[in-house]
Amino acid sequence: MFYPDRLVLAGWLLAAANLHLPRQSTTTSRFSNLDKGMAGKAVKSVAKAVGEYHARRRARIRKEVLLAGGDWEFDPERKEMKTKRKGHKVDRLAAEKRANTARLMGEMPQMLDDYKKRRWERKMKAEEEAAKKALNE
Repeated sequence: MFYPDRLVLAGWLLAAANLHLPRQSTTTSRFSNLDKGMAGKAVKSVAKAVGEYHARRRARIRKEVLLAGGDWEFDPERKEMKTKRKGHKVDRLAAEKRANTARLMGEMPQMLDDYKKRRWERKMKAEEEAAKKALNE
């Protein structure tokens, strides 16, 4: 479908961006909200358009400007790429847990000896306290 008003708009944008014609100030003020896209506002429970151009119309204008060889400076800057790993978190955690379990099983004899020693010391301390109580009574 042919839209002559969009081609005119694309021509205006090209002229304003590249040729720096005297009409640049009018063009930039007229099309200043192209970078914002479309914002909505609820008025009496009905959505009303605040911006001048809907996203579909803005995308078509952008496409025509780019096809005509112009630069489109209205796009927002792109964000950095995410560094998160893809995949199932459960699988990664399971591998880490298995490695941790193997390490702890290697330390298990020493841990058991320490536990038995602590229990024996507690038992001896309790017996000593019981003996002191018996002597004091």
